[in-house]
Amino acid sequence: MKLTIVIPVYNGVNFLERTFRDLEALYQFLPKKDFEIIFVNDGSTDNSGEVLNDFGARKSNIKVIHQHNLGLSGARNTGIDHARGKFIQFLDADDTINFSILIHLLTNADHLNIDALCYGMKLVDESGNLIRMKDRHSVQYDKVLKGSEALIKGYQISSVCCFLIRTNFLKEKNLKFVLGITHEDVEFTNRLMINAQKVIFKEDYAYNYLQHSGSMSKPTDMKKLEKLLHDEIIVAKLIKDTIQYNMDPKLKTAIIKNYNSVVWNLLWRFYSKQENLNESFIKRCFEELKKYDLYPIKGSLKTIAQKTRKYMINYEKYFIDKIVNIQKTK
Repeated sequence: MKLTIVIPVYNGVNFLERTFRDLEALYQFLPKKDFEIIFVNDGSTDNSGEVLNDFGARKSNIKVIHQHNLGLSGARNTGIDHARGKFIQFLDADDTINFSILIHLLTNADHLNIDALCYGMKLVDESGNLIRMKDRHSVQYDKVLKGSEALIKGYQISSVCCFLIRTNFLKEKNLKFVLGITHEDVEFTNRLMINAQKVIFKEDYAYNYLQHSGSMSKPTDMKKLEKLLHDEIIVAKLIKDTIQYNMDPKLKTAIIKNYNSVVWNLLWRFYSKQENLNESFIKRCFEELKKYDLYPIKGSLKTIAQKTRKYMINYEKYFIDKIVNIQKTK
């Protein structure tokens, strides 16, 4: 079997029929025996489970797995455990894929027997209109690289959905998503690249990411917002923990840049966004960053803006007071 598509579902009844219709296009490009679609019903409280069971009854290569709620990470891990295809493609249930492009990329990945193929992503609105293309990575395209080399060259750790990943590579390296956090892709793709021996980057844009209100990237209440922000600290720590004493110094520097950038972006968001954050929450985040030796920011950063503002951010008392005063005026 060539391909497994893993689709986590949580209370998705409003768009599952559309998801199923979009998947029909795949049958034009691959025989049914060559791929499987795994829906993981992650403890939905609506009738998503019944709708998915109906999908499974309609197509013999659709598998539906029901589990108690473990979050997006847990649902993806379940998909990895059950995958039989040579390559895995993760698909969020409200997003779409251009399958004609994907199958072309799959053929290329299979021919090269690589660990991971990374391709482009479009951001679209709810009508499918293009918002923007995600930026290209600062790596050489159409050339097989080591994942560590891609990190050194400037690969921006990001969404796992724009990857075709060899299933046995994930299982051999025991690469799983960390449970209970948002931004899990950022942490996961860092480990993916550290472990991958053969990766390739392609310019094709095959994945369409739906941006809409109410997503975790735009939380609708303060509790969700605070979790989103606090999880950045956990992600930075997890990335930092991948550094090993005998690691190539260039790779170590690349990883330092990645976790420092996560921390910098979090602190700059405290300063610049109109979010009415609680003073105690802000101070608690600073204390936790210090506990993990993530603050003050030490070592390299990625952009000129980060480097020039690093000294202001690292002036702890001034910067915290500045943030608190800004928040109080909102």
